[in-house]
Amino acid sequence: MEESNLGRVDDPASGSWYLDARTRELAEAAWAEFQIYEAEGGVIACLQGGVIQPRIARARDMAEKAYRDGAAQIIGVTKFVDPDVRSAPVTPAPAAPAVAGTFEALTPVRFAAAFEEAAQ
Repeated sequence: MEESNLGRVDDPASGSWYLDARTRELAEAAWAEFQIYEAEGGVIACLQGGVIQPRIARARDMAEKAYRDGAAQIIGVTKFVDPDVRSAPVTPAPAAPAVAGTFEALTPVRFAAAFEEAAQ
């Protein structure tokens, strides 16, 4: 921290065309998703109607395939793996109680988990 003076830099990514372009792409994609939900009656209506869950499942499946096939990497997990690294214990958060008559819950996914399990 001291050598690099990172603590003194206001915006380390300032002027980075790549980061600016990726941020813009992400914002545009997110806005397009929200417009879909708005057209369907809002986020709650989309969750209750099962509109959002399959979209998330497709995106998750595509990401998992990209990691599995090597088209995308997780630094330290699928690329530049340190064979001597030890996993920290992880205590999963308890699941929130289901509320009757609402919608299918969205579950968190750790893309690195499958690779970490295979390495052990």
